[in-house]
Amino acid sequence: MGVEKYGGAGRNGVYNQDVSNNALTIEFGGVDNTMEELYNTSEVFAEIFSEYYWDAQKVSGSN
Repeated sequence: MGVEKYGGAGRNGVYNQDVSNNALTIEFGGVDNTMEELYNTSEVFAEIFSEYYWDAQKVSGSN
């Protein structure tokens, strides 16, 4: 499948990431995935992201 980029008439390509400067949109799976595959993916993602998050250094900047 891969990554799909949306654009063109009637589509701005913004999916709530404009709500906050710190927003992040992550989507798992598609119509052909099973719930087991989605659970497995979300579990692995959560583990990796939590390691990254807790090990990250604080970044200063404007909000």
